[in-house]
Amino acid sequence: MKFELFDKVLIKNLNVIGTVVDVDEESDNLIVEDCSYYHENEILPYPLYDCKSSDLEMIKKDNK
Repeated sequence: MKFELFDKVLIKNLNVIGTVVDVDEESDNLIVEDCSYYHENEILPYPLYDCKSSDLEMIKKDNK
């Protein structure tokens, strides 16, 4: 499956829902930002995961 920027995906082995924020089509590497991460009263960067497309399952395509 081809993933694009801002698609909502599930990282299967981590059971984490995130958003695709970078796609390298040549190496099949994708950077996924964890959008379920929240810490009250603190501004923390969202964790980023380096994934292959085979690690991901589509939840929702970005509707441009």
